[in-house]
Amino acid sequence: MADQKANEIVAKALQADQLDELLLGRSPYAYLPRWSPSDENTDLTILLNILYKNDFGVSKEVICSRLVTAARRITGSYEGLFPVATLILFEAGHRARNDVTVGLPLNDLAADLGSAISKYRSRLIADKSGPGSQWEDGRLGDLRRLSDNSRDVGGPGFA
Repeated sequence: MADQKANEIVAKALQADQLDELLLGRSPYAYLPRWSPSDENTDLTILLNILYKNDFGVSKEVICSRLVTAARRITGSYEGLFPVATLILFEAGHRARNDVTVGLPLNDLAADLGSAISKYRSRLIADKSGPGSQWEDGRLGDLRRLSDNSRDVGGPGFA
């Protein structure tokens, strides 16, 4: 279960309109609890769950708008590929379970992400760090896995 620190991190990022920094896990918005399975410097699924479940005095429409803006800001960067993929899969999974969503335009975000993945294809294949170590084609293989997972729960594919 997320602790008070995680709630404070999400509230601070939302208040400062820095959800892009939250998605990227940049300081001061990184959150990695001791037993997290995350390969990254932040456990984005915990932070997204907090953002989806609490309104922090802001409507779901505002949260959606800010998340879309944040995702579009970072999608064009190499560092933004996995956070945006995680965001798409997170929203798609919530929809599949009839859980709380913010109404992200998944097809639009997936199309943007697919274009960015194509742009960084050779770098992704060469990147064997983190989850890329498990795939012959590096981090591209892990993005394909996330894309397949999104399709499995009724969301769009992107890789």
